[in-house]
Amino acid sequence: MPKKTTKSKKAAIPGASAPRKNKGGRPRIAIDYELLGRLAACHCRDNEMADILGISVDTLDRRKQDDPRFAEILSKERANGKLALRQAQWENALTGNYTMQIWLGKQHLGQKDRQTTEVEIDVARALAQIGQALGDLIRDFVPPERWEEAMERVSVIDDSINSRITDGDRREKPAVH
Repeated sequence: MPKKTTKSKKAAIPGASAPRKNKGGRPRIAIDYELLGRLAACHCRDNEMADILGISVDTLDRRKQDDPRFAEILSKERANGKLALRQAQWENALTGNYTMQIWLGKQHLGQKDRQTTEVEIDVARALAQIGQALGDLIRDFVPPERWEEAMERVSVIDDSINSRITDGDRREKPAVH
């Protein structure tokens, strides 16, 4: 005798997925979508939303994946929350809040705080001081019989450095940021 198959007599709801067969597990928790939207608009974190909705973070994560309406509400209301915040900031800036104007300028206009300090360096003077320091080191650490040889080596280094610097470049102004 052939087995009879029965089809579910429940009417299909347009846009809804096929009804799930209850496998004896825990019943699906009902979510208050209005409350979910308000929480998303305030940019509550997932753990905060889960606590307020009375579900686990894992359940919240699963609903984001499995329930298109749930994911749509989260996305739409988070965007609405950003818009409301942006409008409030904009209004605040337009009423004279200079801190907000500066912040919005940095965020949207590419403005930056730049501090430039010019330092003037007298290269010839700096080299003379280095040469004097080298001479002092030679006198302090080199035996007197080798002073002449050591001073010649310092002189060669000094001449090499001086030859690389033209008269017009002796005073440089590097910018320090």
